[in-house]
Amino acid sequence: MEKNILLRREFGDGNYMAALAGVHAEIQYSMDFQITPDTQFVEHLFDFKRRGILPSYVRTQLANGENDAFTACHMASQCGRRVITGSCSQGFGFSYESIKSLAGSRCPVVIINASRTTSAPVNIHYGTDDAYIFENCGLITVFARNPQEVYDWTLLMFKVAEDLRVQLPVIISYAGFDVSHTVTGNTVLNEEGLKIYRKWLGKYVRPNSLLNPGHPVSLGGLALPPFHMDINYALMKAGENVISVTKEAIKYFSETIKKVPDIINGYKTEDAKYLVVSMGSDFGTMKEAVDVARERGVKVGAVSYAMFRPFPVEDTIKMLKRAKSIAVFERCPAYGRRMGIFASDISTSLSGLRRKPPVMSCISGLGGRMFTVEHIDNIIDRLTRPDEWKNNLRPTWIGVNGGA
Repeated sequence: MEKNILLRREFGDGNYMAALAGVHAEIQYSMDFQITPDTQFVEHLFDFKRRGILPSYVRTQLANGENDAFTACHMASQCGRRVITGSCSQGFGFSYESIKSLAGSRCPVVIINASRTTSAPVNIHYGTDDAYIFENCGLITVFARNPQEVYDWTLLMFKVAEDLRVQLPVIISYAGFDVSHTVTGNTVLNEEGLKIYRKWLGKYVRPNSLLNPGHPVSLGGLALPPFHMDINYALMKAGENVISVTKEAIKYFSETIKKVPDIINGYKTEDAKYLVVSMGSDFGTMKEAVDVARERGVKVGAVSYAMFRPFPVEDTIKMLKRAKSIAVFERCPAYGRRMGIFASDISTSLSGLRRKPPVMSCISGLGGRMFTVEHIDNIIDRLTRPDEWKNNLRPTWIGVNGGA
């Protein structure tokens, strides 16, 4: 079957595409609390229901706050419902207890995050520190670069999260305003494509559902020392399955329906001696900077990570091991650390190499601060002289007084 007969064109921003993907995955429940710049995701869900695009039995509600919203989603997932919700920034902080419980209870809820920096000071623009809040909580976290990828990753991660080898919640993170409010043309599934996708996805069947009277279970019990560590070990083992299950999903989707990005993607990396690395929407700016540097003869390439948790160590080694030096850009502060969290993950992944390339940790674009081709080009120039920075005791802050 020709893939193009499975697709149609749809214009929408990141929030719209996230909501549309939830409709296409046949969600059964959503409770949300609106927060900028995630608000329109919730509004689109309500509009889809008003227009009859979401079935009438699908429950969409507004909560009194994120803690209430995620607790309700937790209960719905425990009862065997396919659930989507969303939040960002301070809302994620308010919902920490509930989201952490989703992972520990193995609830495959899909969480939409129009990523926004956290206070104080108050700021409503792009920063990844809200997604980083849960970096050690057992959740899956992926970063989408544009509205098209928001749609694709949301469809894929319902399949991955609900896989019996995984059964974990997932955060789909994308740039607040830069992606959440930018309208682009996208390819989405038409009716024929939806039939294939929904057959592959299947109905969500919750193991040990609370609604199964023939198999009663308890919820929220106290786990004393003989059990608590084993439960967390099982959570870790489930996380170890995520990358292989995700690759299976990517392979099927790309071969059967439409090509989708891998968990790590490169640009002009084949002969690159130097690499610049990021997550999310900054990749477009990085590609421009690579082209500028290539014009003056610097063999540099760009690498974009989609998967942040679990961290793809083997793929990192394969992609980055040949570089002479690497710069990692992230939109999250690194207080009291020599490197940002993302840069530390990369540096640690490469630590077993006989010749480990030095890694420069770069903090950029906090709170929506401009992050330009010139900024990246300056760092690329410094990559060619690693002896000047490889022993730095703190990250390089870009575009700030006293920074690079």
